[in-house]
Amino acid sequence: MSGQALILTITLLLSAYVAYKLLTTKEKHTH
Repeated sequence: MSGQALILTITLLLSAYVAYKLLTTKEKHTH
């Protein structure tokens, strides 16, 4: 496991988490 692969995995997990948070906040705060 190289450091580059680890960074890529963390980046994917972070982007997925951010996208999930954005979706949940959008549904909670519908105008």
